[in-house]
Amino acid sequence: MTRLPAVFVVFAMMSCAEGSRQTGDPRLELEDDEAAGAPIDARRAADTGAPGTGTDAARDSAARTTDGPSGDARQDPVPTGKTYVFASASRPNIKAYAADLSTGVLTDRGNGGLTVYGGYMVADAARKRVYALTDQLEQRIAAFSVNGDTGELTLINAVSTSPGSSAPFISLHRSGKWLFTAHYRSGHVVVHPVADNGTVGASVDSHLAGLHAHSVISDRSGKFVFVPCVATNYVAQYVFDVNTGKLTPNNPPTVTTRTWVGPRHIAFHPTKDFAYTQNETTGTMTAYTYDAVRGTLEAIQTVSTVPDGFAENAGAHVEVHPNGKFVYGSNRKHGSIAVFSIDQTTGRLTFVDWDRAAGGTDYYQLDRTGNYLLGSSGSGLNVVTIDPTTGRLTRKASTPLVGAGAVLLLTVD
Repeated sequence: MTRLPAVFVVFAMMSCAEGSRQTGDPRLELEDDEAAGAPIDARRAADTGAPGTGTDAARDSAARTTDGPSGDARQDPVPTGKTYVFASASRPNIKAYAADLSTGVLTDRGNGGLTVYGGYMVADAARKRVYALTDQLEQRIAAFSVNGDTGELTLINAVSTSPGSSAPFISLHRSGKWLFTAHYRSGHVVVHPVADNGTVGASVDSHLAGLHAHSVISDRSGKFVFVPCVATNYVAQYVFDVNTGKLTPNNPPTVTTRTWVGPRHIAFHPTKDFAYTQNETTGTMTAYTYDAVRGTLEAIQTVSTVPDGFAENAGAHVEVHPNGKFVYGSNRKHGSIAVFSIDQTTGRLTFVDWDRAAGGTDYYQLDRTGNYLLGSSGSGLNVVTIDPTTGRLTRKASTPLVGAGAVLLLTVD
């Protein structure tokens, strides 16, 4: 049995420059369907989202999910349980820490010895199990049980991610019965069953979603699945059968924008019919309206996540705040997280800030209260506080860790 001290989800890789908050020209909009044909700054001009079928459909008042933002816009109270952080450093090692988020102090609990590829891990809604992607060469999904008293992880089993290869992302269906993996090298999206005891089974379905498939999540209802594909510049849309684990391409099977953006990660609003992609190759974020009945997206706006004139774009991760008022998108090259406020009627974005408090992370995660964000730079782990009124970020504390990559944050009540 492999054992470690454990906990909740979040990720981040890539070395970045440390720094303080940076603000700049808020005129960041690149694409707007309503502004088609209107005069705008030629330096930032582009056409807008592709035609689609977004509607203000009746929303499923779903409960909190594990593979995306909450289905409930209310923020959880401050957790009273123990919080742990895991971080991959020099592989095959993984460092474990006890965390006090109120102070930002992480106390080293040693090396758990777990080999993981620095891509993604996910915990179930009950925070009793963790699912991790292992080394990329012979990649597997490893399932662990979590000891709520000690934070120990106990290996349940591990299965191959075949037929996909090079999976950077894993998510858990809201039912807790299915795992999804997106595969960058092969372009697959793969479905694995999860038994009641947490055991992960061999894949039951796979599809070639698109070139450089980089993430996969289901919507609040659990009836639809979405896979951003960087190199084919679209989000693949699927209907999901929760009884069989089978995916069926939706109609239309993909959604794109009129100009090239390279969508990488996607997040849904917790209660409204909106979604957002962080786009890798252009340093932008795209807002979508969502038809929750048909399970289809329509692009309505694309905004820059880096300052005017910054040429080295490398967008990474996106998350919506649990209160639904703000969305965050990380920029690896710029070493920042862009903060936008969300219009609760239209879903459109307004620039708030560029912030370097978390470092230029591949992945990061907001905790379930919405009060904290954990990120990692190449040189350390950063605990960041979030102002729920303004959405702005402030670094609380940093813990040095050479080669800091993927991180996992979990509070066990």
